[in-house]
Amino acid sequence: MRDWQVLGPFPYGEPEEGRLERDLVGGEAALAASSEVVAGRRWRKATAREGLLDFRDLYSGEPAEHATAYALVHVLSPRPRWTTIAVGSDDGVSVRVNGVLFHEHDVPRGHKFDEDKVRVKLRRGWNRLLFKVVNGLGGFALSARFEEPEGLELSLEPPVDRWVGPPEAPEIYVRTVVAGEPVAWETEGASHRPPEFRVGLGYLLVRYRFDFYVANVGGQPAPYVTLRLGVGERGPPVHEDIELKDLAPWKGERVGWDVHLTELLGPGGRQPDLTLVDESGSRPIPIEGVGPEALLRRYAGPFRLKSFGRTPGGWGLETGQPVDSWFVAEARVAHPGPAELEVNGERIGGRFSGSTGIFRLPETLIGWVFSVKTDSSVSPSVDLWLRVPPLDGAIREVSAA
Repeated sequence: MRDWQVLGPFPYGEPEEGRLERDLVGGEAALAASSEVVAGRRWRKATAREGLLDFRDLYSGEPAEHATAYALVHVLSPRPRWTTIAVGSDDGVSVRVNGVLFHEHDVPRGHKFDEDKVRVKLRRGWNRLLFKVVNGLGGFALSARFEEPEGLELSLEPPVDRWVGPPEAPEIYVRTVVAGEPVAWETEGASHRPPEFRVGLGYLLVRYRFDFYVANVGGQPAPYVTLRLGVGERGPPVHEDIELKDLAPWKGERVGWDVHLTELLGPGGRQPDLTLVDESGSRPIPIEGVGPEALLRRYAGPFRLKSFGRTPGGWGLETGQPVDSWFVAEARVAHPGPAELEVNGERIGGRFSGSTGIFRLPETLIGWVFSVKTDSSVSPSVDLWLRVPPLDGAIREVSAA
């Protein structure tokens, strides 16, 4: 793709994490080129040189670090079709077609042509392709091309459809966003400590997140869409089904579950699976992006704990014990420093700045009290891993296989 409409740059702020998901224009899914001012910026035309759209050149003299830019083009397809776009970006990139989010890849990287292969649906007639690029430091660029361009026509101007006729039937598209990602603790019970000093006391229930992006890429509303997360083929559902009613054409939303470890590992260690039910019937949906080994490793963490409270001489945080005693717990405390760390009253290492490194937590029937001695007003954080010996053995077996 050579000719583009571009919009930006927009500073995305802090932190770096989650930058690709931030909507900086107040309605990203509906964003279209126009003469209107959008969040203080105007659309402009740009040409890719030798296939590379370089935002640093386009926005010379303007902030191009920790920034976001958009690039848009229209494509005409004579029929409904699935096709592949080969995308390169510096750094991360997302791809929307008619507002539906088909691809998100947030990674710090230099540009390489055709690095991401993105499957997208085109409807019959004109389609609006929107690329979003985020940049931390250094290069800031995009490239994109259709791998099957036959019969397609590109345009920069908002077009008028050439075809009329009955709309396509509903078609449901499901993409894995998060699979087995450790999330914050859920606590039960109460602590005798002041509220500002605790995460919680009692049994901690270890939870993992599964998120999916669900969209209707057909031409008629989908009366109902049901997603079911189970364990093992035809296994019982892990949680209540997620139901979407009257999903409009070319509309999508993100849905998901927080799942307990004991729910996630079915009998015999079976892995979770996803089932889609709509008016066309029931069918399995692959959970993308992780193999068995990677998914097993995610069960251990890390879990990020941030709820430190101020104490005399520093910061403190109290946790409860994991619900199962067969966990072996490890932690890493991060703080700009200089600082000293105690856990349950015992000194851990020497003074540190930045990170303590990973250390094993003492065995306990109650929980852990982290005490960070420092004069700094910056709150620490803890990454906590729960090593599970049976899972470690399973990981070794899967790796060997």
